[in-house]
Amino acid sequence: MVPAPSTSGGGRSGRVAVVTGASSGIGAATARALAGAGFRVVCAARRTDRIEALASEIGGTAVTCDVTSDADVQALADAAGPEVAVLVNNAGGAVGIDRIEGAAPDVWQQMYDVNVLGVLRVTRALLPALRAAADAIVVNV
Repeated sequence: MVPAPSTSGGGRSGRVAVVTGASSGIGAATARALAGAGFRVVCAARRTDRIEALASEIGGTAVTCDVTSDADVQALADAAGPEVAVLVNNAGGAVGIDRIEGAAPDVWQQMYDVNVLGVLRVTRALLPALRAAADAIVVNV
């Protein structure tokens, strides 16, 4: 269920949604759905060309962001602005899928950094903006 946007403030509806991992798949579909519901969507992903194309298509904002980078995450928070109604933590991936006897700890660490610590970094950076929206929601994919 996509939350209803308000009609106050700037942007298309005055409400901002942030979607990480928006360059393809579930993230891109979610960004399109939120834009279709009237949100101004901040599309975040590592693949600049893809998120720029998506942001152009939906009237959103593209932010190149690696969720393992504190600087990138801060730039995302800055681009989102002072109030965020919806955060969709979708960035992630499955690496390190070898059998245990052949598994490389550094590959598993990379997956943990994106899938777990990325959620922490993004949510923590956006907390003030989420709290500014009385009815904000966070979705972790």
